[in-house]
Amino acid sequence: MNKKYTGYLLLALAIGVVIFQYFKYRVAPDFNIKELSLETIEGKDYQINFKENKLIVLSFFTSWCGTCHQEFKEIQKAKFKNQLSNITFIAVSDESLITLNNYVSNFRYEYINFIHFKENVGTLGVHAFPTIYIFNSKGEILFSKVGLVDWNDQKWLSQFKP
Repeated sequence: MNKKYTGYLLLALAIGVVIFQYFKYRVAPDFNIKELSLETIEGKDYQINFKENKLIVLSFFTSWCGTCHQEFKEIQKAKFKNQLSNITFIAVSDESLITLNNYVSNFRYEYINFIHFKENVGTLGVHAFPTIYIFNSKGEILFSKVGLVDWNDQKWLSQFKP
């Protein structure tokens, strides 16, 4: 094989690796929220309750994620100001129940339900944190994103209807 074709082959391989990494770590995967195996921080089974005129925000996080912690602070501020009255926040982690309980007791977020995912979140395709989803009252994904969301931006939030 001559050098010209080797160069093109290496370039194509590099582009393929970049695309793979992008989709693995920067694109929130789709999944069926109703099929998640969840439990409370006390270890009891947890079912997500969809209510008319309510949105569900599901945020996959880890206790070591500084960006996740920052997002939870912003949610607290917005909820305290009553800007997010039609939204229920559920923070999901696959870390051990001990780690999750320590996190919850250290930070005491009032407006966020902390839930344990019994499997590795990687099985859902979640590989970066926070990975955020907004669901309507029927369990349909309205929005998904890897990274921070500005929960104090009313113009952005107004696009979502329960």
